Amino acid sequence: MRVYEVGDLVRYYSETAHQEYIGIISDPDVITWFCDGEKEDVDNYMDFPLEVISRPPDKRQLKLDF
Repeated sequence: MRVYEVGDLVRYYSETAHQEYIGIISDPDVITWFCDGEKEDVDNYMDFPLEVISRPPDKRQLKLDF
């Protein structure tokens, strides 16, 4: 089982509708879709590929500004 973190942007491609959906992990194990604001449980997508397209920055990471 894949673990998602709050703040991850995820993409789902529906083979049947030939449409792409983008959402955010808004709570642990909950996706909020941008198209309609609907919230769904991540477990609903265990059999479907959710692709993480962006992760929130790690606040522990050192940033260098030149």
